[in-house]
Amino acid sequence: MTLPAGVFFGKVGIGVAPATITFDVGNAGIGTLNGSVGTLSAPFSLTSGAGAFTLAPGRSHPVTVQFTPTAAGSAPASLAITSNDPAHPSVNLPIGGKGVGGNLVIDVPPSTPLAFGQVARGTGVFKRFTITNSGRGKLTGSVGALTSPFTVTRGGGAFTLLPLQSMIIGVEFAPSVKGHATGTLTISVDSPGTPASASLTLVGTGV
Repeated sequence: MTLPAGVFFGKVGIGVAPATITFDVGNAGIGTLNGSVGTLSAPFSLTSGAGAFTLAPGRSHPVTVQFTPTAAGSAPASLAITSNDPAHPSVNLPIGGKGVGGNLVIDVPPSTPLAFGQVARGTGVFKRFTITNSGRGKLTGSVGALTSPFTVTRGGGAFTLLPLQSMIIGVEFAPSVKGHATGTLTISVDSPGTPASASLTLVGTGV
């Protein structure tokens, strides 16, 4: 019986389409190979090839493994394959993968405030910035609220971003009094996500 050394998925995103790998159980001998492929438990599963097989010399039996991670981190497993091969009557084939979440990126540097400058009382100035999911997994979270004189005008509340998706957040500064104003907009991310939250400072001056 011939088998690969193992089935290793590497990093797979959480909340997106599962990954699949197909390998062959081969008969390199001169007689008929009878055997059976076991089962796997979540986050792994067999989409084809489980159960009994009979192989003539030189033939192979395809087995497809699916990895659907629901948690961040490594997920080790093994797949039991038995046969009448006297040299390898029972094999525990290593299976592995790592679940990864989304990654929040804001196109405003962390140390740089979103500056509105001087704005006349009774008027408003709008600014916008973009958040992106640069990770492999789905990213869910929420954009927090602001207090006067700042207001979230676009993209507030809950959001969901698939890998490489972006969305625009709009903010208005509408002062009613003179003087310097500062606000903080917090964007939080549900687990698993990296980072868990980010804050953006807003500054403006009413004149």
